[in-house]
Amino acid sequence: MTGDEYFNDHIPHRVNLLTTFRERYGPKPSRPGYRDGEPPDFFRCSKDISMLMVRFFCTEMGLHLPKRGMGKKQGVELEESHKLPHSFNIQRFTVLEAKSDSRYQSLLAVMKAANRAVAHIEDLDVNHPIQTEAEHYMLIDSIDWVEELIQSHMYGPNRRLLKHAMTLPQNVMDRR
Repeated sequence: MTGDEYFNDHIPHRVNLLTTFRERYGPKPSRPGYRDGEPPDFFRCSKDISMLMVRFFCTEMGLHLPKRGMGKKQGVELEESHKLPHSFNIQRFTVLEAKSDSRYQSLLAVMKAANRAVAHIEDLDVNHPIQTEAEHYMLIDSIDWVEELIQSHMYGPNRRLLKHAMTLPQNVMDRR
């Protein structure tokens, strides 16, 4: 994969997947979707894929929730990967950086949810704390933060702009 393919196609597609829940169901939805009484599948799909994309982007930047941390043990924290998955000039997202942000607990909850309830990596605990509307702030906070990190840790070091890539015809979401 070339740099242009990665930054103009691969990553923007995943940014659309990342932001779909916030865009439809966040505090200021651009495309209000789910209403009580309607089939919840699109709502659940949007929520699940946004969680998975939070995990995907953290992994791309070198931060992950270790599989051994999937049990009910308290104190589970994110860890840095030994190696970044791509040779592109991506700045590592460090544990120190993550913990210094007030959104760390939200990010940790989303990562647990992505591993447990969405990906079903472990059968032990498929429940997660992002189930009710009052708890959605954790996912929205994480989406916002990861989107910021995509610019600062992925696009910025490569002298690129995420907002430019998102305006390319193949990446524009129809807002109807």
